[in-house]
Amino acid sequence: MKYFLLVMLCWFSSQSHAVTVTSLNIKWYGRGGDISGDASSEYRNATVKGFVKSFVPQTDVFVFQEITDPDMLMNVFKNLDCFTYEMQSSRHQFVVMCAKEGTLKSFTVNHEVRLGKNGLRAALVGNFEFKDKSKLKVVGLHLKAGPEDTRTRLGQITQLQPSLIEDVPTLIIGDMNTYRASRTGLEKDDAFLIGERLVGFEEAFNTVPTYLNFGGRVFDRAWGRGLENLSAEVHGPCSGDDGASLYTMRDYYKYFVSDHCALQVKFEVSK
Repeated sequence: MKYFLLVMLCWFSSQSHAVTVTSLNIKWYGRGGDISGDASSEYRNATVKGFVKSFVPQTDVFVFQEITDPDMLMNVFKNLDCFTYEMQSSRHQFVVMCAKEGTLKSFTVNHEVRLGKNGLRAALVGNFEFKDKSKLKVVGLHLKAGPEDTRTRLGQITQLQPSLIEDVPTLIIGDMNTYRASRTGLEKDDAFLIGERLVGFEEAFNTVPTYLNFGGRVFDRAWGRGLENLSAEVHGPCSGDDGASLYTMRDYYKYFVSDHCALQVKFEVSK
């Protein structure tokens, strides 16, 4: 009997905690999807919230990119704990992270990822702890855009390294703006080159395009370290399959949500 109880105790103590993290780039959010707009132009609050509620409701942490009005977004998701950094620029595209209440323990900001340029986004690093005491670090990124800027993106990944020193389960996720070698003129695809620099990480493999424009590209990606059963899914019309919901219809989604689909990553972290 004592042996049985010992085995059961070990079994329960070794169980993993299932976690879901969702990344969504909302095109020029806070300006109605247009760089020339302003807060009064933003008409998508209800539909963005509706898409998230309908398609990705079971999420522990959200990582949003291209947010020009963080306060507006935080009001839309006021049932979550949201945070970002400060930047004195009316056109800055913020990375914003939102999580289930009570899970966020602390957060930091890696401004070195901006490479000293005002136009680039900082890396947002959230440290989470769940009810079973399992811990997770989530790093939200929005790397430099453009097929000609691979070296800048790799420089941003290099500057990220100090935020990855702590040996805890870690997920890096966001809009990586990755291009194939056929577009960059380099020998290897951007995703491969980034993966080479993230030593000890594995990519949450996904071949479904996450960007609706220009032929459909896999811009939104994730890499994990110390995570079990890491997998990725894409939600929205990017797969090309129209469904019963308006959110699966390409034109509706692009106008009322974004030109990026949501990347949802699932995994387990040990207690």
